[in-house]
Amino acid sequence: MKVLIFDSTVLEQAPYIKYYEQELVDRNIKYNICTWDKYSNAPLSKKGVVITIHSKWHLGKRKYLDFVLLSRKLKKIIADGHYTHLVIVNTIWAMLLRGILLGNFKNRYVLDIRDYKCETLPGYQHFLKSIIDNSFFTTISSDGFRAFLPLSSKIISNHNITNLKLAFESPSLYANKIHVNIGFFGYIRYKNENEVLIRKLGGE
Repeated sequence: MKVLIFDSTVLEQAPYIKYYEQELVDRNIKYNICTWDKYSNAPLSKKGVVITIHSKWHLGKRKYLDFVLLSRKLKKIIADGHYTHLVIVNTIWAMLLRGILLGNFKNRYVLDIRDYKCETLPGYQHFLKSIIDNSFFTTISSDGFRAFLPLSSKIISNHNITNLKLAFESPSLYANKIHVNIGFFGYIRYKNENEVLIRKLGGE
């Protein structure tokens, strides 16, 4: 058995990867983690178990071509590495790898959905359902994703927060503090959702 985990997110911003990695290490299963350096063009590099595809990403319409070119490189890595199982993070990559997932890896891949981009495009749901139904399982980081994902018994909810029970039992760590400053590091994409969050935190 040999597993390839692919996530286009910078590994430092993907804390959930360590949970997959720990399970594989505990079971003495061979694995690699493949990631995408979208800021430079360079030959494929490898450090330890991490394989990095260096392929510059362009904004605008060109980015979809970049996705296709990256998926071709990923397919070659999968073929050359003789992997038996895959973990694919987010649906856009699963869609681009749909042919090999449904052909060579049926019931031998995990789809991990932690973001949403194209789920409302015409026809996307139809093809996505076949990918989810033929996965070993599909995990979502939020139950809210069920509102736009196709129905499937393969979908399970699994967030990488390990102290969720404590969070519900003790919802505030600053019960006696009047002002709480919230800092955000990362990419802010979802304007409407963030506006709702700000209003709720503001006492609306």
